[in-house]
Amino acid sequence: MKKSLIDLSYPISESGSRYPSDPAPRITVFSACIEAGRLKSGYTELVIRSHHGTHIDAPAHKIPGAKTIDQYALGKFINRAMLIDLTRHLEPGEDYVRGISQDLLEQVLAPERLHRMQQEKISALLLRTGYAVIIERGVTDDINFPYFDAEAATFLVEACEQHSIPLNLVGLDSFSVDLKGTPDSPAHSAFLSRDILILETLVHLEEVARSFDDEPFELICPPILYRGADAAQVRAFAQALDSQGREMGECR
Repeated sequence: MKKSLIDLSYPISESGSRYPSDPAPRITVFSACIEAGRLKSGYTELVIRSHHGTHIDAPAHKIPGAKTIDQYALGKFINRAMLIDLTRHLEPGEDYVRGISQDLLEQVLAPERLHRMQQEKISALLLRTGYAVIIERGVTDDINFPYFDAEAATFLVEACEQHSIPLNLVGLDSFSVDLKGTPDSPAHSAFLSRDILILETLVHLEEVARSFDDEPFELICPPILYRGADAAQVRAFAQALDSQGREMGECR
């Protein structure tokens, strides 16, 4: 069933999936109650990292002295987006695409598609690897998550620049754009050095594929406004455009 509004956010919980070296979040809920005849308000104590759950990396995550998440205007997080469904290129027996190579991106980002992205004024790309199914199982120690080869990240950035596609965001259904332990984090650096923010740990991209296929949609993912932070959690969602290419909630 096609949807016009799709939540792409993975919730934060103590038993949820996370980057392998991150500690589990600690979430303590104090429920509202009546105590000594008086209402005592509920509250929740959180001990979390900025990379738990669905989140956006700012340049400060990898580049010393670079911009932090609170230094961006809200418009950076509201984009006309397109999904690149890499699961169409899975080999027999594969559950998800692990290594995103330059060869693979050259197949899915042919000049005709890049031209269309430029014409459609695309400013965010989401890549579906199929790994969201693993994330949603609650796996907490998996180091086999999808990632970009260094050459692939550079190819994507340069291809968009050559076709005048002003990317604000790249996102995928994985914990990181880099292989764990990769020296210098080349994929992070390729994107963040061009001020392309990175949206990680997305889910429900299969619904985006069903609902929008290769058509553009609105991606909205404003972060929590942590002052001076390298990253922050988001509530990310995809929203349909109307027949004139406008967001469904846009004033007319």
